[in-house]
Amino acid sequence: MECDESIESDAEECPFCGLDNPVALRWFRECNELEIMKARNEGNTILAAELLFEAWYEAGSIHDFYAWGEIHRQLISIYTENQMYERLIFQLCYSATFYEHGSPQDGYDALRISKEIGREDLELYCYNEFDSFNQHFYNKSTPDNMIDRVDELSNKVLRGELISFNPPEFGVKMWKD
Repeated sequence: MECDESIESDAEECPFCGLDNPVALRWFRECNELEIMKARNEGNTILAAELLFEAWYEAGSIHDFYAWGEIHRQLISIYTENQMYERLIFQLCYSATFYEHGSPQDGYDALRISKEIGREDLELYCYNEFDSFNQHFYNKSTPDNMIDRVDELSNKVLRGELISFNPPEFGVKMWKD
């Protein structure tokens, strides 16, 4: 769907490849965008974030990765603006460890933000997510320059000085309270 943004929003067929109803983000704009904008305008950032997350989840489910990326950027923005750090770090780590369409920069950002806000639980979560990804896809363990810090944080958990961050089970309603 690389040609999507150059196609008129009401196109029934892609003039480039012949795909029916080709326009990425059309479903988002028609089904979600007005409700999200209304929630934002009314100052209901929790609802706006939940609606954005549901749209992001749906975009991934229908493999609309153009929309998925665009909605991801909006999620990062709303999570950052509203200091929704658990959601932000989860989102960034998910993106960083998504093999096909992931962003390594999101991983660096997640780690940087975790350290800046002093959330060692989120920092450890980042390391664990990256380690799991690297082990699964590349058969590599913790990089040498991070081993001491991972050990330090893990020992804090073992001593009861730090509680691990464990996000809710992944799903469209995972952030609903």
